[in-house]
Amino acid sequence: MHAIIPSVLTTLVLSIPLSARAQTTYPLVTVYGGTGNRTVEKAIELGVDVLHPAVNWYDDHAYLKGITELCHRHGIKVIPSYAAAADGYGDKHHAFAAAHPQWWEKKRGGQLVNSGVHVGLSFGVPEVRRFKVETIAGRVRDYGLDGVALDYTRFFDRTCGYHESIVDAFKAETGRDPHAIPNEDPEWVGFRAGYITRFVRELRQAVDAVGAERGRPVELWACVGPDPEKCIAYSMQDWKAWVDEGLVDAVLSMIYERDSNNSIRQAMIANEACADKVPHVPMLAPYGGFLTSNEMVLDASLKMLKTGTGAVGYYRDDTIFDYGVWDAIGKVCQWKTDQIQRQKVNYLLNPGIEFEFEHWSIGDSDGVAIVENGVRSGRRALSLASGATVRQLIDRGFFSGRRSIQISLWANTMTWPAPGKLFLDVNTNHAKQGERYFRVPVKLASRHGWQRFKTQVSIEGSEELNWMILSLVADTPVPDARILVDDIAVHLIEAGSNPERFAITEQEAAANWQPADNVVRGQATMSSSFWEAGFDPHNAVDGDLASADAGRHAAWHSQRPPENQWLQIYLPAPRTIGRVRLLNASAQAAYRTRQYRVEVSPDGWHFAKVAAGTLPDDGTTWIEHRVPKTRTKYIRFVGINGYGPEHAVGLKEIEVFEPSSD
Repeated sequence: MHAIIPSVLTTLVLSIPLSARAQTTYPLVTVYGGTGNRTVEKAIELGVDVLHPAVNWYDDHAYLKGITELCHRHGIKVIPSYAAAADGYGDKHHAFAAAHPQWWEKKRGGQLVNSGVHVGLSFGVPEVRRFKVETIAGRVRDYGLDGVALDYTRFFDRTCGYHESIVDAFKAETGRDPHAIPNEDPEWVGFRAGYITRFVRELRQAVDAVGAERGRPVELWACVGPDPEKCIAYSMQDWKAWVDEGLVDAVLSMIYERDSNNSIRQAMIANEACADKVPHVPMLAPYGGFLTSNEMVLDASLKMLKTGTGAVGYYRDDTIFDYGVWDAIGKVCQWKTDQIQRQKVNYLLNPGIEFEFEHWSIGDSDGVAIVENGVRSGRRALSLASGATVRQLIDRGFFSGRRSIQISLWANTMTWPAPGKLFLDVNTNHAKQGERYFRVPVKLASRHGWQRFKTQVSIEGSEELNWMILSLVADTPVPDARILVDDIAVHLIEAGSNPERFAITEQEAAANWQPADNVVRGQATMSSSFWEAGFDPHNAVDGDLASADAGRHAAWHSQRPPENQWLQIYLPAPRTIGRVRLLNASAQAAYRTRQYRVEVSPDGWHFAKVAAGTLPDDGTTWIEHRVPKTRTKYIRFVGINGYGPEHAVGLKEIEVFEPSSD
């Protein structure tokens, strides 16, 4: 078992024999899952520290005893994930839940939460809490578990928590009727959250008693969303209060996404909430299309450890096998502190073009292609002809204390003649400096194979950096000539550089842009959030109007809540616009926008509304607005609310035209 980096994590070490590796400092590595032999064997082989076998309901899981005994012989802790609020699935319930239908949780409209995906008894009923506490504590005692990771320790959404035990108590204490106030009323939200905290407090006391009996502490971990404010607002899970009260020993944050830069931001939010009181273990997801390759898992893992967590977890074991990413997890298990400190974070996503043009904007250029022959590494490389431009916008996850952007790439000039040129265009948006533009000539030997190029440009201070855009621009007078590019990297480094080196004007930066009639087609986008992999903001400007698989890869869907979520488009240069067309998401109503507005801005800071309305509840009807002729560089679509009040907003496509195209 590894020794842990932050001192607070040392409390998580078991009183069991340690391997020789424990004398070296490694990150703590955990894996969600582990009820099968092959997962346990893989964890032993790689040196995983903690397994979280997933168990549902409150039935007997005696097989955990054998798993725990085997894992302990190899220095691995077993802290199962218990879905604390889940008392069944579909129409099946465990025996206690089936015997007490009067204790099922209720929604605002009086519906029982006793069938479907989310099935649960009410935390407001003392007998329910007592049953759950005694059952979980008994499992810890009987199976020799090292602890419990509390999953689904919440209400399933803010329409839940209306069981009469809670409603009547709220009326008696406040004189207010929960049915006469909004679901999101702060006092009502906090009152319901208090019952879940009461359950965690009672369980803490029970497992502490088990720990006292056996002479070894029992750990209580919380499986949560990384943002405590969102957790309490939408599921009444006040996990920061659990941390502050000392009810939990570690926080396991579920950071399930593909954008590893956003994962940095999420981890930082959870780090701040944990405030060094308990360890934070960010749980990454080689699952559901999120992190589907060894390279992506390593990239996200490094970024988590760079935030200072000293730990990283992986969800979940079956898809870890499916995607074949155990190798990456094994490498993380072997990382040492000094290795982590030396490695640099690459802010470019899909830097080797292995996932085709994912995260890259290519406009309408015909000179951009992906090749699979003669690549430098992996399976694919980028091929650029004259006039071709690709760009990527990076707008989150910036570490502080950095003063320069360091850029490197590999290029192959075997079919690129001597007059041919390749430029790196860098555009930064800084709170103090505003927008700045740089053009870096990529100097390579002609008619050579793969060559590396590296440079850096100034940003003055990453604390104030809002976003940056990296563009690759190819230029040659020779028809059919192409240059190959692969393995591009963008780092933020502490060393400063000459702020005027490579600096150009906005007009020079945009000189080569020849927009199509639809000026936003293929341009760089950012958004307040996106639902999951395949529903990224650039889908709304790619011209793909497909409806298969709920519009995946053809539509933008936000995260919860469906309130004032936005999608913003960056134009390479200001344009005068006169017409906007919108097409709602084609998924079910839960992911469609209802009310919206369209805003424009010359600078990315000061926005003015040019259109507003209600999108139809379908994904086939275009809505068109003639707007006042406006000079703009930024165009923002805001989903004010959605047709599914507990889900998301979405947009399949936005088109914007200059007045002359009417």
